[in-house]
Amino acid sequence: MDSEHPLFVYLPCGVGGAPGGISYGLKLIFGPHVYCFFAEPTDSPCMLVRMLSGPGKAVSVYDIALTNRTELDGLAVGAASMFVAPLLSDRLAGTYTIGDAEAFDWLRRLHSTCGIDVEPSAATALAGPSRLDHRIGRNLGIR
Repeated sequence: MDSEHPLFVYLPCGVGGAPGGISYGLKLIFGPHVYCFFAEPTDSPCMLVRMLSGPGKAVSVYDIALTNRTELDGLAVGAASMFVAPLLSDRLAGTYTIGDAEAFDWLRRLHSTCGIDVEPSAATALAGPSRLDHRIGRNLGIR
């Protein structure tokens, strides 16, 4: 990886342990040319809420009047890891949310075009590239 060949990684995120560890390790090994993004359900973006709330604050999606209801049960988490969020505050490139209907559409598209079946929560990662546009890339220093 280098500035001409960056790596973009889109990771489904629940409490944050697995995607946090993957992101931390990739940044540690490959450095500044790795851009990790977390995908979270629209009604359950606990890591996004946690990171936006500031250091040391234990908040949940319920604190901002979200329901934590999603068919993406692997990602249905109300409060993010208090350990992971501070480690990623300057390492994570971003987060995005995805509704259940869109996630199931990605699931269907993956099956119909590639014959691949994945757990519905995993399908949230497929929306990542469509969320990144050229303006964001320029802000990250990518051509």
